[in-house]
Amino acid sequence: LIPAAPKGRARAKMANCSGPFEVAMDVSTINRLLQEVEQKEGRLRRELYDTVEKKESISRRMVLHQSNISSLETVRHRSASLLADIKDTSFSASAASDQVRQLDTAHGHAQEAIARVSLNADVTECMDGVTSSLESKEYEASANFVDTLAKLHNYLSHEGIAASESENAQFVRVRDAVARVVREELHTAASKSDVSQVLRFAKLFPKLRLSDEGLTTVCLQLRKLVTANFKQGERTWNEGNESGTTTRLLAGLFESVVSIVDQHGDDLTHSFGDAAVQAVVQSLNKECDICGAQLLKRYIDQRNILQIAKDVSLRTKKQGDNNVDPRLIEEYLEEIVSICQVSIKYNRYLKERLHSKEASLHILQQQATVAAKNFDGEHYFRVLHEMVGFYIRLEEFYMYETVAVAIKINESGETLTSSVVDDVFYILQKCARRASETGSIQAVCASLHHVSNILSDQVLSFVQRELAQVPKDGFTDILVKDSKAQEFRRSWTTAVNNAEIIFENVNILNRDIQEHLHLLFEIPGEWERISHCLNEIQDTSQPFEHCSHNSLRSFANSSLQLVDDALTLLSSTSFELDDQDQENHDSLDSWVHHLLTEVDHLLHVLKPLLVTSCFRAFLNAFEESLALRIEVVLLNELRFTQLGGLLLERSVRRIVFHLSTSFPEAPCRELFGRVLQIAMMLSMESPSEVLDYWNDLLERLSEIEIKRVLSLRADFRVADVNALGR
Repeated sequence: LIPAAPKGRARAKMANCSGPFEVAMDVSTINRLLQEVEQKEGRLRRELYDTVEKKESISRRMVLHQSNISSLETVRHRSASLLADIKDTSFSASAASDQVRQLDTAHGHAQEAIARVSLNADVTECMDGVTSSLESKEYEASANFVDTLAKLHNYLSHEGIAASESENAQFVRVRDAVARVVREELHTAASKSDVSQVLRFAKLFPKLRLSDEGLTTVCLQLRKLVTANFKQGERTWNEGNESGTTTRLLAGLFESVVSIVDQHGDDLTHSFGDAAVQAVVQSLNKECDICGAQLLKRYIDQRNILQIAKDVSLRTKKQGDNNVDPRLIEEYLEEIVSICQVSIKYNRYLKERLHSKEASLHILQQQATVAAKNFDGEHYFRVLHEMVGFYIRLEEFYMYETVAVAIKINESGETLTSSVVDDVFYILQKCARRASETGSIQAVCASLHHVSNILSDQVLSFVQRELAQVPKDGFTDILVKDSKAQEFRRSWTTAVNNAEIIFENVNILNRDIQEHLHLLFEIPGEWERISHCLNEIQDTSQPFEHCSHNSLRSFANSSLQLVDDALTLLSSTSFELDDQDQENHDSLDSWVHHLLTEVDHLLHVLKPLLVTSCFRAFLNAFEESLALRIEVVLLNELRFTQLGGLLLERSVRRIVFHLSTSFPEAPCRELFGRVLQIAMMLSMESPSEVLDYWNDLLERLSEIEIKRVLSLRADFRVADVNALGR
């Protein structure tokens, strides 16, 4: 297509254009513009086509909407009709609701009227019941009628019906009238000490809505009854002064509380609530505090405990005369312990009784810190603490005096020990256990401290004196067969046995006390103090073992004089042998025969006289000393060949075998270990053979000692021996 030429003014305008425009209108520009025009024309054609299609779609939708207009009009008319119906229904419902409220109000007024009529009828019935029951002295029925009146008033209050002032005044007047009669009857029963009647009338107070007054009255009357029983017991005190009266009176005082709680505790809980028993017990404990303190003070004055405690303190310090009988002191100690035991048992009862009630109740669990104190009367325990102080001083005197008496008696019988061993530990164990029964940590620690001091002072001094009666140079006379030597031997073995058994008994006593006290004192702080005292007692055992073993060791060293002839025979025997000396081989064992004969005689004499542990200690010391003496003879006085070494080894093994089988109490093979190794080295074929056993030999012998032993071989070169080593 060729575009048409411009016409009119456009042509003129183009004609008037300048030169550059004419140059731009070349063929390429015209073609470009032509293409742009064609592209734009295509887009316009597509848009026109789309517009025509949309017009047809819109026309169809308009036709569809026009057909629905008639249906919507029908819906509008129906909706308007439904709205009118709803408004009519709402008006009718509002009117009906007003009528229902009016009817409900009328019903409430009717119910209130009926309730008042019923109340008046019930009140009238209860009033008549109260009057008739009081006339017939049926006090439980009167209280029940008052309880019914109270419940009627509570019911009306719960229903929102307020009682009039006249009705309230009438209730209070009737209740006070019944309460006045009940109080009079309760006081009458209390004057007759009739606990069951007191509790009978006291249980009526909760029904009269006077629970606090009733519980307070019960506590007061029961305290009076407990006091009356105690006064009756005091009259018995004035009539006589036999032993144990204080304990029985104190036990009776506590038992009166226990009896009341056991017999009437459940009834009190049912009538006054779960805290009733605890309140009653706390009230009665106040009376026990006062009465118990008076009783203990009277006991102290009657027994003159204060003056006796001063006397024994002076005696303990060695500043006064010993005019106090320990048997009388023991009687006082037992009485004080029995008093403490009564208090402990009473506290244990209260703990079990009150805490069992508290376990299932949260509100009472919050009060456990108060109840846990149980009976903690200020006056009573102040006097009891003073008595425990007297007990500590009396127990100290008793322990020291009775142990001194036991040491002074010290009889010897058919046993291997004397009487002091059993007597002393019986006294110490009894005193320690008795102190634990007071329940006082101070008394226990003081008693254990005295046990430790007695063992380390009195008993140890006695043992040392007994052992010192046998001088070290007198051991040689013990085995002589005359009567004086036998008596001397008997006294020494008894002293040694005493020391050894005391050592063992200290350990037994310590374990026994620990097991016993562990069941009584479980608080960590208290057990720390007890453990410290027990450690002190344990430390006292070692000196007794040292005394025993030192004496046995001294006797073992002295006893070697018995084998001097055998050792002299050994030193005079020649072990430089060869095969030509075969006929003399058997004579080389003669020293062994003499040695074992003397040793058997010594040990068979001593074994029946010593306890097992002492004989074992003596056997260890003796065999160790014997092995050392044989070793000294071998190293300093003899020379050997291989054959002589073999014969020596045979002799040593014979000694070891005999002692091991005849007296297995001691490790003979271990004690003769060095001698066995020396005999083995002397029987070797060459010095280099010792290298095969070098490490084993070094466990008992040094390198210098090994070379010294090998140098005893006459057939070994000195250079070969000196060349040995790792």
